[in-house]
Amino acid sequence: MLILRNYGVTENGLGRMESRPKAEPEHILIVDDEAAIREILTDFLKDNGDFCYVASNAHEALSTLAENPIDLVISDVKMPGMGGIEFMKAAKQSFPDLDFMIMTGYASDYSYTNIINAGAADYMIKPFALSELKAKMARIKRERRLLNELKEGNSALELAIEKAKLMSIKAETANLELDQIFDRSTRGIWVIDSQFEILRMNRTLSDFAGKGKGKVRGLKCYDVFPTSLCGSSDCPLTRIMNGDGFFECDMERRGPEGAKRSFLLTATSFFGLDGELMGMVAEFKDITSRRQAEAALKKANRELQRLSVLDDLTQVANRRRFDETLNEEWQRLSRDRAPLSLIFCDLDYFKLFNDTYGHQAGDDCLRAVADTISASCQRPGDFVARYGGEEFVVILPNTNAEGAVHLAEDIREEIEQLKIPHMRSQVSPYITLSLGVSTVFPFADSIPESLVGVADRALYEAKDQGRNRTVLKVADMEEITGLKFETGN
Repeated sequence: MLILRNYGVTENGLGRMESRPKAEPEHILIVDDEAAIREILTDFLKDNGDFCYVASNAHEALSTLAENPIDLVISDVKMPGMGGIEFMKAAKQSFPDLDFMIMTGYASDYSYTNIINAGAADYMIKPFALSELKAKMARIKRERRLLNELKEGNSALELAIEKAKLMSIKAETANLELDQIFDRSTRGIWVIDSQFEILRMNRTLSDFAGKGKGKVRGLKCYDVFPTSLCGSSDCPLTRIMNGDGFFECDMERRGPEGAKRSFLLTATSFFGLDGELMGMVAEFKDITSRRQAEAALKKANRELQRLSVLDDLTQVANRRRFDETLNEEWQRLSRDRAPLSLIFCDLDYFKLFNDTYGHQAGDDCLRAVADTISASCQRPGDFVARYGGEEFVVILPNTNAEGAVHLAEDIREEIEQLKIPHMRSQVSPYITLSLGVSTVFPFADSIPESLVGVADRALYEAKDQGRNRTVLKVADMEEITGLKFETGN
């Protein structure tokens, strides 16, 4: 179902969405001065199992937020009185973690970057498909869950690190014997003289060095507990004896059981009663758990970043990453004065395929097509993304029209070779692709949407000409500036 700018609604795969399992319900506030839009979204979200609240303006919405547990706000950007951006900023003063999705029918006035930087989780340009809305809501909900999990992990990690920093030996009473304090320390400690001989070594370090209760006094430190620092200019004792006074570093060593352990080594000067520098006192703090926690956090951050730019179903880049990449390549190639080509790919009669074979088969088909397109794009700069539904798009930097058409034909033929049956297709007994190709030399006063528009028209011409074919439209200077003028109205 598509929501049109002037109230209108058309069907577009609503049945497929409703057949999927229901997600956990959300409390959603719809803010739009158009009653028809509020009604359409309310019906759709209620059918989706969500709890809906509606407001016709920002002031009503702020009152609703104060009285109800809202998870997500879907707000129009232009409304009488306070606009959507102002409303979002006002709401976030009281509800800083509240997610917003901004709707606009004026894409030329509000860029993706401006709306996201203002605090929105995502935005949609009217008209838009309800399936797109559902996908974006699912992504926002998933990212909110991952962010909450990450915050919980961060809190636990910060607590663990803070506790590790606070771990130290405190002598509460003056009559506590030095040997008891020394041996009961959970950190390895030893005292080394200027000749590298061990004067004292506590039980913790002795156990880790595999010496147990054996005598170590008088032995060389590099024989009892050798490390990668021994014999180098960064040897702690050498640094101390050369006047550093304090030395600290991280180090790794395998214990008697063979497991790798991480330590924070801290060495300080050791003086005799007459004030003469005698050697050093070194402490080995086991930071293995902290290092493991830091590594787990880095891994979680990388995974979160990866998920935010991938399409869940096909595992190629999503629409958000496509928009970012197209803008990046547009800016780069406008400086280099090099060509940029775009291929729009659309599966022929895919709705009929879903109706015939079921949505699971449709998902399998989309994954196979995405894999095939990706495999056909061999250059490091080639970029494949799922544009939406059964549409895919390929960005080809430094590629002229001839090269783009050649690759498009390769992709089309490779899809045919998959021989995925499609008995209701009117062009082939198998799944096929229609492809639209456009090429442009970006320049400073042009916008990426110009290339997208030309490629989209080329795709529709391919469909009008019978499908399962490639059509090229090369965007010239006049067409690009014309497209830019049109998007401004």
